[in-house]
Amino acid sequence: MGMEDDLPVHVSDGLIARVEQAEPASAEEAEDIAPTLPLTVQPDLSADPSDYSVVAGETIEVQAAETLGHYADWLEVRAWRLRHLNDMRYRQPVVIGQRLSLDFARVSATDFEQRRIAYHQALQEAFFKRYRIAGTTTHSVRRGESLWVLARRSYEIPIWLLRQYNPDLDLNNVNVGMSLTVPQLEPIEDDRPAAGTATAKAG
Repeated sequence: MGMEDDLPVHVSDGLIARVEQAEPASAEEAEDIAPTLPLTVQPDLSADPSDYSVVAGETIEVQAAETLGHYADWLEVRAWRLRHLNDMRYRQPVVIGQRLSLDFARVSATDFEQRRIAYHQALQEAFFKRYRIAGTTTHSVRRGESLWVLARRSYEIPIWLLRQYNPDLDLNNVNVGMSLTVPQLEPIEDDRPAAGTATAKAG
């Protein structure tokens, strides 16, 4: 059965950001998709839509580039303990937007939040050492597109950056025809001379 173009873009093909696998395949991928708090590097983007807080003292919302292993490390517990709390199978990944129960027996909620934010801040700082915002463009969402497709395939930008330029965007409701502001990146040139490059003139 066909769908009209003005209906929401559902992700039957598995491309929607809502069910994006949050566990990165590598450290580089984690850096690419990590959300951040850009207060020090990008002061003009101070509003971050990602929720890093602990709710009711025990649950969190999963953000990009986070794994169960990260939570276990920050809480100083074993990953199996968190799987048990959330009825998760072995190797079952966490996904963005999923709400998880955590064990704060060894680490307070405040300390957990600080460790979590520090992790994302470090990823963000590494990113902005390599790229700067050169401007923005506007994109009208087409049939079959999702935030994940737009961020990683169409524009090659981190999904957290796309979210920051569209703070009111609902990840669960990306509609055909919706207008998105897309930041345009440019690499920061490394002016340091390459190792072993001779600069002195022969006498």
